[in-house]
Amino acid sequence: MAKVYPNAAIDAARVAGLHPGMDQALSKVESTVRAEAAKHHRTGHFESTIQSGRVPGPKGVTDRAVWTNTPEAWSIEFGHVNNRSGKHVVGNFVFTNAARRFS
Repeated sequence: MAKVYPNAAIDAARVAGLHPGMDQALSKVESTVRAEAAKHHRTGHFESTIQSGRVPGPKGVTDRAVWTNTPEAWSIEFGHVNNRSGKHVVGNFVFTNAARRFS
């Protein structure tokens, strides 16, 4: 009779999180995000705020992520209304477009 191991998925995720291939994949994702940001390069500030690395996930799993902590990130990504002119500024969708390239 087969036995079910309730923690099998977590154990597999922990092992996968330590594999060097995850860091290689992270590098590809970060490069893609930076390439998208470079298409909209004005000052270089936003592109310089893009970071990546290992992040602790739930139950001891090691995840990878690409992010920016700049306060303007939401406005740059999704657009905003210019305070001076009142006109809508279209978002650049840097992270969104990068994610689409992997789906």
